[in-house]
Amino acid sequence: MKEVYEKNFEEGDDGYDPLEHAKQLIDDEFHKELNGGGKQLSEVSDGVTNTNSSQILPERQNEDEDESTLTITNVVSSVDLKCKIDLKTVALHMRNAEYNPKKFSGAVMRLAAPKSCGILFASGRLNCTGCKNEEDSRLACRKFARILQLLGYQPRFSKFQIVNFMATLDLGFPLRLQRFYEVTMKKESNSVVNYEPEIFPGVIYFMKNKITLLIFVSGKVTVTGAKERRTIEDSVKDIKSLLTPFKKGSDAEEFDNDDIY
Repeated sequence: MKEVYEKNFEEGDDGYDPLEHAKQLIDDEFHKELNGGGKQLSEVSDGVTNTNSSQILPERQNEDEDESTLTITNVVSSVDLKCKIDLKTVALHMRNAEYNPKKFSGAVMRLAAPKSCGILFASGRLNCTGCKNEEDSRLACRKFARILQLLGYQPRFSKFQIVNFMATLDLGFPLRLQRFYEVTMKKESNSVVNYEPEIFPGVIYFMKNKITLLIFVSGKVTVTGAKERRTIEDSVKDIKSLLTPFKKGSDAEEFDNDDIY
């Protein structure tokens, strides 16, 4: 079982901590950036990537239009099944299920359609990740509940909620990260922005609406921490306004000649 399962979920945790989530994303984003991009992995990876993620923003029609695109890459949901679960029994009788109590308190289950990963706890709490939209996430949770029903349990579908949307925003131009970090630090503080290029190649920025950004020199931004799709969509304009002045070659701001980031 992958260690990331242990990091992303805790039994009985209804909340979502953007700071902790940003830290968890560092390893995946670091390797992805070093490899020159690549497909976006889901928050809890099951080894499957999806290249058919729908774009929220329209594609560029001509040279004068906006080149940025926003794509939802992962939807994380939670539901209370209102019944106690014997996780060992589930792991023994269900295909594509893993349970190792010495490493993690939850059982890991996988679905092929919709492609998703479920984290099931003995209390009956189920967390689902890997889907690209709300409908698939709800459907996956119901399928997991149906499997438990076939195993003799009587689950109830209670308190379903989306706890996190994760998306990628491609601005369409490279950025001067070092300058962005320096200017932001002068205006705000390290509680809002963090940049340690020796450890992680991206800037971690915390917006006022509790959204966390992982910003890379390529102009690609990982957006996480929103509980509603509209929150991410409404934040696109603010993100672009925040980063456009630091576009490489932009005349909107004077940059140091030795600014190589």
